Amino acid sequence: MANRILGKMSPNTKRYWILLGIVAAFLIIFSFTINNFASIMTVTNLVRQSAVFTILSVGMTLIIIVGGIDLSVGANIALSGAISALVMNSIGPDSVLGAVIGILVSLFVSMMIGAVNGFLCGYLGISAFIVTLGMQAFCKGLTLMVTKSARIVVSNRFYKWFGSAEWKIFGIIIPAVTIILILLIIFSIWAMKNLKYGVKLYAVGGNPSAAFASGINVKKTIFTTHVLNGLLCGLATVITIGRASSAQPLAGEGLEFTVITAVVLGGTSLLGGVGTLGGTFLGCLLMGTITLGINMVSIPVYWNYIIEGVCVLVAVLADQLVVSARTLFNFTYRKGNIIDHRKMSGQLNASDHHILELKGIDKSFSGVPALKNVSFRIEGGKVHGLVGENGAGKSTLIKILSGVYHKDAGAIFLDGEPVEINTTMDSKNLGISVIYQEFALIPELTVTQNTFLGKERKKFNLFLAKNEMERETEKLMEKLNIQLNVKRKVKALSVSRQQMVEIAKAMGSNSWLMVMDEPTSAITDADKEELFKVIREMKAGGMSIVYISHRLQEVLEICDDVTVLRDGELIATVPIDNTNEQELTKMMVGREISDVFSREKGFFDPEAEPTLLVENLYREGVFEPISFSVRPGEVLGLSGLMGAGRTEIARCIFGMDHYDGGNIYLNGLKIRVNSPHEALSNGICYVSEDRRREGIIPLRSVKENISLADMELTETGGKLDHDKADELYKTYKNKFRIKSTSSEQPIVRLSGGNQQKCCVAKMLACDPKLLILDEPTRGIDVGAKKEIHQLIEQMARDNMAVILISSELPEIMGACDRILVLSAGRLSGEFSAENVTEENIMSRAFASHLDVKNE
Repeated sequence: MANRILGKMSPNTKRYWILLGIVAAFLIIFSFTINNFASIMTVTNLVRQSAVFTILSVGMTLIIIVGGIDLSVGANIALSGAISALVMNSIGPDSVLGAVIGILVSLFVSMMIGAVNGFLCGYLGISAFIVTLGMQAFCKGLTLMVTKSARIVVSNRFYKWFGSAEWKIFGIIIPAVTIILILLIIFSIWAMKNLKYGVKLYAVGGNPSAAFASGINVKKTIFTTHVLNGLLCGLATVITIGRASSAQPLAGEGLEFTVITAVVLGGTSLLGGVGTLGGTFLGCLLMGTITLGINMVSIPVYWNYIIEGVCVLVAVLADQLVVSARTLFNFTYRKGNIIDHRKMSGQLNASDHHILELKGIDKSFSGVPALKNVSFRIEGGKVHGLVGENGAGKSTLIKILSGVYHKDAGAIFLDGEPVEINTTMDSKNLGISVIYQEFALIPELTVTQNTFLGKERKKFNLFLAKNEMERETEKLMEKLNIQLNVKRKVKALSVSRQQMVEIAKAMGSNSWLMVMDEPTSAITDADKEELFKVIREMKAGGMSIVYISHRLQEVLEICDDVTVLRDGELIATVPIDNTNEQELTKMMVGREISDVFSREKGFFDPEAEPTLLVENLYREGVFEPISFSVRPGEVLGLSGLMGAGRTEIARCIFGMDHYDGGNIYLNGLKIRVNSPHEALSNGICYVSEDRRREGIIPLRSVKENISLADMELTETGGKLDHDKADELYKTYKNKFRIKSTSSEQPIVRLSGGNQQKCCVAKMLACDPKLLILDEPTRGIDVGAKKEIHQLIEQMARDNMAVILISSELPEIMGACDRILVLSAGRLSGEFSAENVTEENIMSRAFASHLDVKNE
């Protein structure tokens, strides 16, 4: 019963009920153990004591959601309170003017502190932890200086009204601060749900790079959030002084702990991008209840801290246990005749030619089936292809195999014996390694450190064998024929090189089964050939490879057998010699698709004024001066090897990167694009090649991601219109066949291909004059590729100018009217669609210093 009830609730609703249950438990315990706790006066005291940290918790929630933290809120109260008290007392200790000026000074000083924090964090990019820790010390010191370490008495009754006034209604005492809290709760929750600021807040905290690429001013959003937090600190200052009738030099001391604890208890993630104000208010209610109960017990002060800390830990643990209840109910560890893979660790090797079988595998998410009775057999010494449309279940099946997901039903057998894969460690111990489509690399670590992550070599079982690991990594790179400095940090590598590091990392794990999910999606044709060479060597050594790809030509070239999934069901497993690309496509999509990369061309007038004209655009050390134009209805292709400058040029046009010289003209007018926001305002849109980093806000909904670049589309009267957002979602869901359960589904739950469709939809929703598509079909199935190319054709018919960047030559040749080839940051060739060949493009792509040549 509990499992069914929890399963039907949204995560936020589930957390709300859990927090309310914990609050109720504490209220009951305190009522039976503390005299006079169960009374109306207790509720009154709860409101009084909780008012200040509840107000501060609103600001802290905003700060943490945007990806920061503020350790200076307590010191902010002390300093702004001291300055306002001094100013107010100098004007008149009991005048209305003095009270008004005192309140304004409190708000101003607190906002200035917030503004300094915001400037340092937002515009200078300094860590919020360091900035606010420094600000805390600065404010404390300044407070002690201006107060001379003594409290400043405040007698102004108008000023004190906010903190001390109360009404007696039907014998019940209601503090004036109650009204402030009610108004704050209602407005803040409404604003977060209905104003664009709330969307920007979650976007910046969830993925600042993608938010920036969607036209959001990330620096300004961070700055504004800190200023708002300062405003709330100022309000809390007025209430604090009103209650204490004085400004104290140590006011707010340690308040950060209570505030941050309440916010985190409410479900706000310290990593940013996740949280709700509703949860925060319940967290404040919980913290207020605990604090009030402790204060009503006559015990030494030090026990207050101990009991408060223990209560918080117990509450968090209880919360986590109940949230995990569904997983605990669903998970059944099957004992019996099961291989102990811990004992097998290190014993499985490729030369033994193992056989892994998955039989009748089922998996659902929120009641939606992802896999239905799927069976899959992998034999040693073979390359087994796995294909299907986006959302067909390929990634889900592999994540079950790797221990990331638990199967709902079915069985897994290794060499005929049943095994359970419940964790990623179980999978590794069974000799299985996985290269995911989305990289699992640590940017700040070197190539060597990433390659040996979790399996580090040691000297004397104590010190890292750094030189040995570097030599082994170099050998792996040599095997892949890659020239790479293994001491270099991964964040400095191109996407294609990061892909090769992932492959080397898997190769170094000594597995008998390697799963490759779209391994060639971000590498050049030359790198692909080296990879295929390595795969054949691994196969000859007895290893098994599961090869997942949307590039059916590759599957036919490298695989021995191929399994086709469609809508979570097994369609067929066939020997590669008994099928072809057309048959595989038909099995994948349930219909025949031909000429994926062809479209009708010639919709543009060569004499028309260019939509985009680029003159001598360059960026030092990245690409040399280049000039070109794109006309209405024309599709211009940018081709070349990885690192040739294609993406870099596009990013400069869109304002993602700054160029050093040259001119950009849009419809004949010279423009200077300094940011994506300016580009979008001018009608220039860009779909990044890296959807994970610059395309999506992972934990936000599908509809929110689609409408992110132009939120005015989903506004009515200055506030967000959720019905309009749903309509926009439905439009592109139907147009692109996006597979999602609802508009509210977090986009991270979608397959990679469906995420890519959402990225394209987001930019098309802006109705661009110029659309730049950077690898738009990377990781997309053949059916979706056809749809994207039909869309490109329709855009050309509608007189939109399009720039297409692609590493797939058939795509560039089939979709474009004209093709520019780049090599080493230089324009090395230009071709029309009528007379271009793959040989023409490749010869120019490998050219090092050729002049522009029209053919």
